Amino acid sequence: MKSSFKIGIIGGNGAMGSSFRNFLDNKGLDYIFSDNETDYSNIDVVKFSDIVILSISLGNYERILKEISPYLKKGKLLVDFGSLKLESVKLMKFFFDGEILATHPLFGPDKNFFGEGNSIVISKTDPSEKTDFIISLFKENKLNIVELSPEEHDEIMAYIHGFYYLMNITYIDILKNKFQNIDKLEAFKTTSFKSYLNSLNNIFNGKDELIKFISYSNPYIDKVKNEFINKLGKDINIGDLRNFFKRG
Repeated sequence: MKSSFKIGIIGGNGAMGSSFRNFLDNKGLDYIFSDNETDYSNIDVVKFSDIVILSISLGNYERILKEISPYLKKGKLLVDFGSLKLESVKLMKFFFDGEILATHPLFGPDKNFFGEGNSIVISKTDPSEKTDFIISLFKENKLNIVELSPEEHDEIMAYIHGFYYLMNITYIDILKNKFQNIDKLEAFKTTSFKSYLNSLNNIFNGKDELIKFISYSNPYIDKVKNEFINKLGKDINIGDLRNFFKRG
């Protein structure tokens, strides 16, 4: 596939950036990218590109957008892969008065994950030929396109990532206060409990930093927390839960 659009990726050596590079390679599309110890700087990428992809952590948006904003001229398209959309859209619009395409790939950064069966959220688009081109690439690879406003996206993610994190750190705190030493539970490690403890260990030892960051940064997390607290004070109808899962 050939394109008249020049594509550049900021953060191209990161997990998601590498996955997107593999996606472009499979399409036969040319691009350049910047990251630590690469031939191109962030500014080089912006100057070169018609379509600029931000594949960076949300905590770096403001710094990098401030760096590249003098070179983000109208006529370019700015795309991001951020896990929260309200904040990323706000920052992109603050530093760039041009076309943006805000996305969130709903899959882990594996080299083949920009492909059939996986989903990607499109939560803010400025209609243009470049926007249509990027979305058409996703559709050609049979990605499931989920269209949500930034508000809808972040609220849903608060219930998925945010609630997951909130529930698990609450559980860790209860175990820690009760037992002090997790080794006391070794004899009780059934297969399911062992698997669950492994997931808790990832949180406790900082391996799920992304989930932690987007949970605390999500503007809807307080709403989820309050619902969680209120629910704990009420009886839970197990029959209703069974009926909920039967609907699936």
